[in-house]
Amino acid sequence: MVRIAPIPRLVVREYEAASRWRGWLLLGALWAGSLALMWFYGRDLAGALPARSAGETAASTDNLRELDTQLEDLRGRLAVAERAEQVTQTATQTLQENLREREQEIAALRADLGFYQRLVGGSDRRTLGVHTVTLKPVPDSRAFNFVLTLTQNLKKSALSAGTAEIVLEGVREGAVVTVPWRELKMPGATPDLRFSFKYFQRLQGMLTLPAGFTPNRILVSAATSGGERTQQAFAWSEALAAGENDNAGL
Repeated sequence: MVRIAPIPRLVVREYEAASRWRGWLLLGALWAGSLALMWFYGRDLAGALPARSAGETAASTDNLRELDTQLEDLRGRLAVAERAEQVTQTATQTLQENLREREQEIAALRADLGFYQRLVGGSDRRTLGVHTVTLKPVPDSRAFNFVLTLTQNLKKSALSAGTAEIVLEGVREGAVVTVPWRELKMPGATPDLRFSFKYFQRLQGMLTLPAGFTPNRILVSAATSGGERTQQAFAWSEALAAGENDNAGL
């Protein structure tokens, strides 16, 4: 026997549209509330950011002012140090110049002392001597003006007359050579340096260095007609230094 399934029962219910609208309204209210909450939060955040930025700006401004103050202080210290260094350099330079002047004065006084000691000292009546030789270079040339000072003891009380000669020792082409007076004297100059004095005499003239010759020493010899002779050697550099002082060698 065949069983037949029961026919489904149809149930008719009333459509509740009001419940569905309430859901949408609730959703809309939640969305509106979230928007309002976001607006209030954004407003507070927007107010806090300028305040924070203003505080940071003020702090940066203070730091900048402090750095400017420190920079000005360092600049002031640097200026003081530079002025102190300039003062020190000026004082040192002045001191060095004063020392050079004193050294020149001492050298001149020693030369004067030696000069007068030679004139008045000693018991030997044969005291012809070469006291000093000074040199002054002639600009833009190999020529030099020289002053040769001869002395004798005051006790001799006699006239000394004769000739003097200058010879240079130095280096030429790597070899040590001696240059006689005839190669040193200027063209037209007298062949001899003649002297005649009782106490002292200065002989002035000019000499010229040969090409390629570097002098080291000056040899000065003097001989009287009576047979008295003397010879003295001077360093070339010393003669140049003596020439820088107008009082050297009297």
